[in-house]
Amino acid sequence: MVCACAISCSSDEDRPPEVPTTPKAAASATGAAEPPKITVDLTKIASELAATYAVQATLIESMAKGRNLTAAETEKYWASKGDAARQCDEICQMLRKNPRWQRQMTAALEANTKQRIIQVSKCTKSFDAARKNGSAGKPASAPPEAVVTAMNKFGMSEVRVKGFMPYTKKEME
Repeated sequence: MVCACAISCSSDEDRPPEVPTTPKAAASATGAAEPPKITVDLTKIASELAATYAVQATLIESMAKGRNLTAAETEKYWASKGDAARQCDEICQMLRKNPRWQRQMTAALEANTKQRIIQVSKCTKSFDAARKNGSAGKPASAPPEAVVTAMNKFGMSEVRVKGFMPYTKKEME
C-alpha cells in the first residue's frame, strides 16, 4: 500500500493578506473610520442659535445707542438670553452623546452662527462703553427668575459652544 501525502510549502501565516477591492471595504480594512451618520439637521440648529443671537445683538445695539427698551423688547431680550443658554446646552448634550459629530457641528456653527456671535460681542463692547459713559439705555425690567436660572445653569455650555470656533483678532475688533 502506497500512501501519498501532499505537503504544502505555504501556510496561512506565509500567505499575503487579501486586499479589499471596494473603497468601503478598503477603508474599513485599513482602519479608516467612515464619516459619522448625522441624524439631525445641524444647519437648522446652528441657524436657530444664530437667530437668537441676532435678537440679542439688535437689542443690545439699541441700548448702546442710549434707547431704553420697551416692555415687549425687554421680554424678547430676556427670552433670547435664556433661549441661547438652553440651545447651547442642547448642542453640548447632543455632542456628548455623539462626539463624532463635533467637526460637522463646528462647521455648521461657523457657517451660520459665528458672525452673530461676533456681532453680539461687538455690540456688548459698545454697550459697556456707553454704560461707562452713562449714556446707555436699559431694559424695562429685570430678567425673570427662569431666565436667570437658565443662564446660570447653562452659561458654561454657552461658553463651550462659542469656544468651538476660532476667532481672529481682526474679526473681534
